[in-house]
Amino acid sequence: MLSAGRFRTDTMPRGDRFAYWHTYMADVVAPMEISSPYAHDFRAEYRLLRIEDAALWPTRAPASRYRRTPG
Repeated sequence: MLSAGRFRTDTMPRGDRFAYWHTYMADVVAPMEISSPYAHDFRAEYRLLRIEDAALWPTRAPASRYRRTPG
């Protein structure tokens, strides 16, 4: 069975995009710290494709640093 989902920041107000992305990534992937020199106008996209037990998540985002937190 194939299922898909998509999350984009460009549909949100510019000032909220980075915070939404940070929250979304922490909820979907794992708790983490994210920083980016583009946080003021962060345009990113995350797709999730599931096929049986496999999952693919192509992601587009500007230069960013992701650091997994102990949580």
